[in-house]
Amino acid sequence: MIQLTAVTQQLLHTQVRLPGCFRLKLINISAPFRPQPIHATLHITQLPDHIRLSFRAEGTHNTLTLPKQPAETLAHRVAEWIEACANGTLDTAKVAA
Repeated sequence: MIQLTAVTQQLLHTQVRLPGCFRLKLINISAPFRPQPIHATLHITQLPDHIRLSFRAEGTHNTLTLPKQPAETLAHRVAEWIEACANGTLDTAKVAA
């Protein structure tokens, strides 16, 4: 199972309010002996009422547009989506060209 690191989760609360490209660190906690790091990028475009996300990791590329409201749960919704992408549990996951 792949999860965001605790530091990455904390940073995500600020990053979802900013435009830009951010480097993320995830870990594979089901790896034998010790967690394996996974490096990824998240590109965020701010729109008036939505944010557009583009996530790249391990040869996959996923995009999503989310409403900014409710703002208090935005970072949590983004974190859940990122982890679903990383674990390959989204129907929309595809291999990057």
